[in-house]
Amino acid sequence: MDRTFVAPPVDDVQLQRQARPWVAELSGRVADKALLERLTRNEDADLAATVFYQSICAHPAHGAFIEAVDRQVLPEQSRPRRIKLFVVPAFLYREYPTLGGDGRHILHVARELGIDAQLVETASTGTVSANTEILRRTLANCDAGEIWLLSMSKGGAEVRLLFQQHGEAIPARRITHWFNISGLANGSQLVDALTHSTLRRMRLRALCLATGAQFHALRELRTDHALWQEPFTPPSWLRVINVLGVPLSSHVERALVTRYRRIRQLGPNDGMVLLPDAIIEPGLIYPIWGTDHYMRDARIIPTLYRLLTYFLDGRHPREEQEPRKGDRT
Repeated sequence: MDRTFVAPPVDDVQLQRQARPWVAELSGRVADKALLERLTRNEDADLAATVFYQSICAHPAHGAFIEAVDRQVLPEQSRPRRIKLFVVPAFLYREYPTLGGDGRHILHVARELGIDAQLVETASTGTVSANTEILRRTLANCDAGEIWLLSMSKGGAEVRLLFQQHGEAIPARRITHWFNISGLANGSQLVDALTHSTLRRMRLRALCLATGAQFHALRELRTDHALWQEPFTPPSWLRVINVLGVPLSSHVERALVTRYRRIRQLGPNDGMVLLPDAIIEPGLIYPIWGTDHYMRDARIIPTLYRLLTYFLDGRHPREEQEPRKGDRT
């Protein structure tokens, strides 16, 4: 099987035109999993991804937010900020640093903007539960007046579990922002597929032995794991910003081709998770067209500068406030 790309270049201009009637019917709401699954089954996963992306841009709050971030003027010089940013890294961030899961590029951008930024040194191959405890201890020892969290991939699950299980044991009200990037805070359909049968579990165990990963760490990321069955709503004072890639099949890079194909029949995904499940609600959404879970794209660094600067400047007019739950189809 050809594993260079999932598909040859797709005509996304025509896809955008085909998506317009579907987006119009949503009347400003974001396409939900049921609609995207139906579009994937009856039409095509690429059309479903396009409808999802356009519906976010057409949403009153998300659309205004996206436009405001894109208009953000970057400062020529940084100045010290009274904010502490903790970056919660991805799975296997030590073993595969070139994937960017260690957040080194994010730490660099934050420090260039005058933010005191620090990596939370979670166990690279560890479980969500164990890493959540590391995060809890790190935050408990922080005396900063305002704290921002930025999680990457599996780190999103650890931040969710932090609020879900330790909300009273952390300086919660000092945590004002959570940037959820390519988040797995609701589990991963890819992990579901990889652990679906005895044979697949045996293969995954062998892979874990080869990489030093804990098999239980992946089992915790099944969407039906007990950790993710409790309904989760972020604290009312916490501003959640969801940043996710929205790729067409032709956009997925080689490392994620097989993974994307495994769950494509379920709906549009980034190679690890169905796109709606990468979102924590209520929260703002900033989608990046044409990027997958790894977000290896020339727009990423400029977007990080604009996104962080936007919140540093404190420009949050009423029309850009995030919607509450129930603002989907």
